[in-house]
Amino acid sequence: MKFLERIDTVSKSAAVVGTYFTLALVVVVCFDVLMRYLLGSPTTWAFDAALHLYSISFLLGGAWVLNMKAHVKVDVIYNKFGPRTRAIINLLFYLFFLFPLCYYFLKDGTQYVYTSWKLGEVSRSSPLHEPIWPLKVFIPISFLLLALQGIVEFIRDWATVTKGTSSQGS
Repeated sequence: MKFLERIDTVSKSAAVVGTYFTLALVVVVCFDVLMRYLLGSPTTWAFDAALHLYSISFLLGGAWVLNMKAHVKVDVIYNKFGPRTRAIINLLFYLFFLFPLCYYFLKDGTQYVYTSWKLGEVSRSSPLHEPIWPLKVFIPISFLLLALQGIVEFIRDWATVTKGTSSQGS
C-alpha cells in the first residue's frame, strides 16, 4: 500500500535528519574537547548544545527504529513464537502501550511547547540563554511520527493475524 510506504519513507527521512544532528553533536563535543585539553579554555555552551543535539537525534530516530523492528524486547522468548503469535503480541503492545504513550506525549507535549513559547522560556544553564521551545517542538513531532509508524506496523501485524500474510516494508 502506498500509504504504508509513505509513512515508512517519512520515518526513514526523520532518522536521516537525526543523523545530521548526531554529526553536529560530534562536532560540538570534539570542539569542546579540543578547547578544553589543547587550549585550556573549555566552552560554557557545549554541554547544553550536546544535550540538545543528542535529544533531537534520539527523538527523530524512534519511528524508524520501530519500522526496522529494532526496539527493545525480550527476543529470547519472542522469537520462540510463530509469526502469527508475534503479530498478536505486537498488536497488544501497540494498543495498550504504544498508542496511549504517543497520545499522551502528543497532547501534553504540544501543551508543553506552547507554554514554553508563551512564557519565553530560555535555558538557564547556558550562558547563551537560548529559547527552549524550538527544542521542545521535537517532542510532539517525534511522537506523531512514532504513532504514524505504529499505525503502519499495526496494519501489517493485523494482516499477519487475519490473513497469515505480512506486508512488511522496511
